[in-house]
Amino acid sequence: MKINHLVTLSALACASQLVSAQPAETAPKSYILGSLGNARLNSPANTGGGVDLSGSGRRDTFKIGAGYQFDSTWGAEVNYVNLSQVTLTTATSPVAYSGQLTTLVGTASHLLGDFVSVGVRLGAAITDMKAEVPANGYSSTSRQNSLVWGWGVQYQLNKSAGFMLDYDDFGNVGRFSGGDKIRLRVISAGLKWKF
Repeated sequence: MKINHLVTLSALACASQLVSAQPAETAPKSYILGSLGNARLNSPANTGGGVDLSGSGRRDTFKIGAGYQFDSTWGAEVNYVNLSQVTLTTATSPVAYSGQLTTLVGTASHLLGDFVSVGVRLGAAITDMKAEVPANGYSSTSRQNSLVWGWGVQYQLNKSAGFMLDYDDFGNVGRFSGGDKIRLRVISAGLKWKF
């Protein structure tokens, strides 16, 4: 009986030490971020209006956001991504796409050393896209909800600033006139500032 009490008291003492030590090690941190990237957009073969727009292309994009780190592993971010107009050469004729996305993601990160960490993101996006085909006057807009996932590597420059290299798959970001969906993926590099 005494051994059981001793084990219980020891476990409680260890747990209390872990709880009391945790705030100093995992203090919550707010941060802002900004990055420039290269977006790959896949255009659908079927727009639903009888126009074949199959093709793909790349365009520069930017992302700004803010996040909160709950502890050393878990966090959450909200981001705004802007896709400036990109004109793709397709099977029918050139098509111009433009759009913007707002994302809310959960994050998980893991330290690989004193300065380097890897992380993953999973969440949802609201996307607004527009497609225009000047040759035949076709124009359509789309608002979609999509699943977002991504991963990245971060190098901590100092206590506050870090350099990021990220890959984000924004999934199906548009669907025009009931046709096939449009897919968007972005590779980006930028800075994160903790405060």
